[in-house]
Parts: sequence; C-alpha cells; structure tokens
Amino acid sequence: MASLCKGWCGHEAPSESDAMCSGCTTLQKTFFGLEECQIPTEEQRIDASSVIDHSRGLSSEQMFLSVGDRFQGKSFPSAFRSTRRDASVFSEISQIWGDANKTISSSGKINPGLYPIPHFGETSDLMVTQDGTLYIDEMPLNGPLPLSDLSAWLSNPERVRSIRSWKVFLISMSNCTIRANSFVSPDSWGGFLFQNSWDGIDVPDPRITMRMPGSKVHPFLMTIAMIEGLIGTGTVAGAPEIFQDNDNPSHAHTVRNSPDAITRFGGEAASEWSEILERNCADEYRRMHLSSVHPRLVVDEYSRLNMVVLISGAPTTVPVPINAGIWKNLVHSTMFPEGSEGVNLVKHLFWVWESVDSEWLPSQPEINSSRLLRETIDSMNEGCSSIPSLRHQKPGICVVGESGIAYRVEAFALPGITMKFYVTAYPSKDHVSRPNFSGINICIDPHESGFHLPTGDICTSYILALRHDNSSRYRIHTLDLLLDACEWTTENTYWGNDLDEWWEYVDEAFTRMAEEDYHEHDEIEETLPEVDLEELEGTSDDGQENGTPGDDMNPETPPNGVRWQWYIGLEGEP
Repeated sequence: MASLCKGWCGHEAPSESDAMCSGCTTLQKTFFGLEECQIPTEEQRIDASSVIDHSRGLSSEQMFLSVGDRFQGKSFPSAFRSTRRDASVFSEISQIWGDANKTISSSGKINPGLYPIPHFGETSDLMVTQDGTLYIDEMPLNGPLPLSDLSAWLSNPERVRSIRSWKVFLISMSNCTIRANSFVSPDSWGGFLFQNSWDGIDVPDPRITMRMPGSKVHPFLMTIAMIEGLIGTGTVAGAPEIFQDNDNPSHAHTVRNSPDAITRFGGEAASEWSEILERNCADEYRRMHLSSVHPRLVVDEYSRLNMVVLISGAPTTVPVPINAGIWKNLVHSTMFPEGSEGVNLVKHLFWVWESVDSEWLPSQPEINSSRLLRETIDSMNEGCSSIPSLRHQKPGICVVGESGIAYRVEAFALPGITMKFYVTAYPSKDHVSRPNFSGINICIDPHESGFHLPTGDICTSYILALRHDNSSRYRIHTLDLLLDACEWTTENTYWGNDLDEWWEYVDEAFTRMAEEDYHEHDEIEETLPEVDLEELEGTSDDGQENGTPGDDMNPETPPNGVRWQWYIGLEGEP
C-alpha cells in the first residue's frame, strides 16, 4: 500500500524516495518560513528527545534542568565558564543589581544607568539608555537581554561566579535572542520567525568579501566581530574587484582573516567554525548561506527569557528558568554552525518538547489550499509533476506550458508578509533539472486581492496560468514578452536545432524587449489584475507539453483587446 504524502494534501506520496509532494514541499516555506534542512529527521528527533525524555511529565523547569547538562566544562568558550574568585569581590556588583531587581519587580522596567558586570577579573559596564537601548562598554547590542532574569541572578554574589566574563556572555546572548511578546497568534509565528532568522553564513562564496544585501549575520560571527572590534575592517588581497568592499565587509571574511580571535573565544562551537572557515569550500558556504535559521530564544515584554517550542501543533513560548547553567547551554548551542550536532540541541528541542512526533500544523484554510494545489497538479498529468523539482537544495514545482516552455515555481516570500512565488522559464523539462543551466526569471505578481488568499490558492493560480501559457500570456505581460522573444528567435535566428543555443538567443531577445517595454511604460502606474481561474480551468489541456519551442504560439487576440499590466522583472531580479 502506497504511503501518504507527509504534507497536508491528503494524497499519496509521489514516490518511494519523495515523502512529500512538490506542492506541499513548496508551500512549506510559505506556511512556516522553513527550509527543508530546518526540519529534523526521525533520528534527529529521537536524539533531541533523549535529552528531556526522563523529565517528561514534570514541570518545564525540570525539563530545562536536563538541557543544562548538555555541554560541560571545556566544551564551553572560556568566557562562559565559572570563575574561582571569591564571591566577596562581587558584593558591590550584586548590591547594584539587587536594587535593579527591586525596581523591575515594582515598576516592570529597569532604570536608565550603568550596571557593572564582571569581565575576566575586571569590570565592564552595561548601559541602559532612556529609550531602553543597551550598550556594553559603549558598544550597542544587536538584540535584547532578559534584564529581569539577569538582575535576579546577579543580585547574589555566589551566582555571579558562574560566568567568568559576563561581558562576552551577554554580547553572545543578545546576538542569539529576539524580542517577542508573550502572545503571538499561531498563524503569525511562521512569518515572525522567518523575518527574524539569520543565514547559516552571510556570503555564498568565500571569495566574496563584501556583505551581501539583506544577509542576516549568524550569532557566532557577529559576536566574534563585536568582542574583537573587527566590524568594518579589511579585504582579501587578490580577490576579484567586484568582491571587494572596504566599508561593508562580510563578517565571515572578517572573522576568517582573524583566526586568533576564534582561538581566544574558544569552545567547541569556535573549533567547528574554525574548521569551516579554514576549508574555504564554496559548496559548503553555499549550503550554509541558503539556510535560514529560525531563532529559538526570545525576550518577552516582561524582560524574561523564553524558548519557542511546539505545543498542540503550533509554536508557543515557555519561560526559561533563572539559571546561568541553562542559559549557557542554550546560547552555546545557538552559536554552533548550521549542520553541526551542537546546534541541534536548541534547534530540535522546538520540535520534540511536547512529544517526539509533534508536528507544526497549518491553519485549516492553508490545509484546504494545499489539497487544491495537489489536485490541480495531478489533473495536468504529464504537464506538471508531483515530484519536487530541486535546484540548489530549493524545492519547487515544474510545469510544462502548452507552448512547450517549461516553468519552475518556487516559494519566494516572507510568510504572512508577502505571498509570492518565483517563476523561472526553461526551454524544456529536461533543462529544469540541469543544475548549471540558467533559466529566465519572469516576475509575476498576483492581484492585490490575492494576498488575502491562502498561499496554496495563489500557487494554484500560477500553475494554471503557466500550464495554459498560450492563453494566459494576454493576461500576464511578462509571460507575453517571453513568448514574443521565443517567436522572434525562432523566426529570425539560426540555431541549428540546438536548444541551448536557441535559449541564449531567447534570453538576449527577452532582456532587450523587457528594457524597451519598460521605457515605453515608465510613465504609467501599473495595476496587478487577478488571474481568471475559472477561464483557465476551462481551457483545453491538450496542448503540446513536449512541443517545439516557438511552434503554435499565436492564439487569438484576447477579448476586448485587453492586455494586463504586470511588473516587468529583468533576468536576475526577484
């Protein structure tokens, strides 16, 4: 008996090797903001669950105490380890933090001012400004700190001894945490976590020395750059000029060129980062860069530390006990590079906190939309495949238009913010699976009303429009430009039945036509119309899914001569 798709469509899995269909795999990102690499395997679930299995059924505090035993001794960075200094030397520090704790308990917030914190036998200052901005020794912190928890812990001089350098630890903690209210609606968590996620590494290639636009720096790289004063310095000698940027360097590049800084930080996480940076492997960089890592540690409106976990099918937060040992384990785990065993502690506890087989469930409208998408895919037979189309580890849906052109649809959106899909065209279905073959990106945005629909419904409209491209070209301007470029190339160039060469000519023609059309319409405010799903569904599916490019690409003029205006995206532009 065939197994069911592990998604939400309710249909069979597409093959023995593909547990989830192309539709569900693609929608997964729009529902939860998750990449496939962020979902644990069965073995990883069991491993993460083993940490807390013996405390299941007890309080969350007891479960967290189990977590506090994960890393021991020298596995921590030297700054995270305890100090042997006599507790009496911290009496003055504890008095100040004790007063702060009383203030927070009575008023709900800490007073602006300077608060001393130990740093390897010296004293640094945590500064709180009037607007709540945090600095350590005049260095602004990137994320929040659970000041209520910290003030309670540091008010006891014996507890101060649990960490050698609170300066380094708090900088690390601030880079691992985000701010979140205690209540976030279940439907908003995916977008919220994705919006606040960070890249596994901030560049896709070790040769790139400048910071990539929109990249979000990993907590470890940010921490090293901050404590060593490395931010804003350096380039790589001999790197191509396009990769050079003295004013805005990549943190990966900066830290890689400062190996002593990693050594000084120390610990297992630093050792693994050192090995990755020394290998200088482009494939490894690309894999990590394509990983969007969800945060797990949040500071609520009461200045308390919480961890995001899965309960009853939806993310929620549970308070982390006021315990430096637990804090060290959670922060240290977050500092490990993506793909390592160390990071799996905090990453996978999210999934198994309630049970080893807990699942993050979409809303009912989202589930219904995934079923519609899968039924649409299956109805197209050879025109669309339920087997995920993978390029650079990213899943998508492959659909062959009646024109013979193949299209790949990939989720390209922040869930809950914009629900968009990225469309790339290829000369044939076979070309979609060729990793080094470049397709042509065409920008298609749904009508404004579409943003209020479940993403499965939106994706279905894309699939139908692309399958019936000979008809929908008159409703989608960029698609019409592409097919115009195909027709022009077929009629005006010699390509010797070589599809690769033909596609190069098509690419050139499309770019030229798009640029010319853009200038013709640069004074017009374009509107984004709805795709008429009923009309497209009624269109015959007898087209040439394996037809010759350029053949039979001249259907009748659309009713009323209306041509929909869509934003024109040039190649390489999302």
